Amino acid sequence: MQISSRSSSVYKNQVAGSDTSSQRIRKAIDTAGENTPFELQLTQAASLDGPSRKGSEMPPSSVMSVFGCRRADGTVHIDDIAKLADEEMKNAKNKLDEAFASAGILNSPAVNFTFDRKSQVEVIGDHPQKQQIQKLLRENDGLRHDLGRAMALKENAVSLRNAENFSRAYHRAYSLQGEAAALALSERFMAIREAKSSFSYDASGFVGLFNGKPEQEYLASAMNSLGVGTGLRLDGFA
Repeated sequence: MQISSRSSSVYKNQVAGSDTSSQRIRKAIDTAGENTPFELQLTQAASLDGPSRKGSEMPPSSVMSVFGCRRADGTVHIDDIAKLADEEMKNAKNKLDEAFASAGILNSPAVNFTFDRKSQVEVIGDHPQKQQIQKLLRENDGLRHDLGRAMALKENAVSLRNAENFSRAYHRAYSLQGEAAALALSERFMAIREAKSSFSYDASGFVGLFNGKPEQEYLASAMNSLGVGTGLRLDGFA
């Protein structure tokens, strides 16, 4: 599945970063002036990020609050979403283990899943028991729901982490190379196509793949595509 337009909105508009990052966002916005493209993208997030907030946060109005990630103070933290996503992925793996064993379905070779905008989970690729797996998903509402929840959470967690990484790179570009470099970086980021996600299940686990890559590899490649190296080095960015 391609990350939905709703996720894309969160991905590009609603990240406030850590305390330090949030302060730098404000400084960069205030310094750059009121008409920069980046300000228009981050005004909503920055205006909701108060000085008392800690950790990587999203505005409390985010769709992610429906997953139970909202804290008592109304904030939604990216780290909380990532932790919950990992827990739900493990839970989904356990549910798949049980369901496959009961139905006599093998998880070798690996089974690849995706889901559409109506949250319909589908088996993709070739698997010798593909039809049996699809039948299992149609008849097992609980399994289908658990898979869809885990996949949606993981997609959002990854897209938000990507946006957080970008915000840090933006601040660094602004600090080291100035407004023009930071704005050029933001334009590159806004032009990045949404990641296509799929999910692979076998005996070793249930994992997300983004543009065919594991989570950390995808996040690194996204920054590399902007010319930002490991550790947010900007020597490759011009």
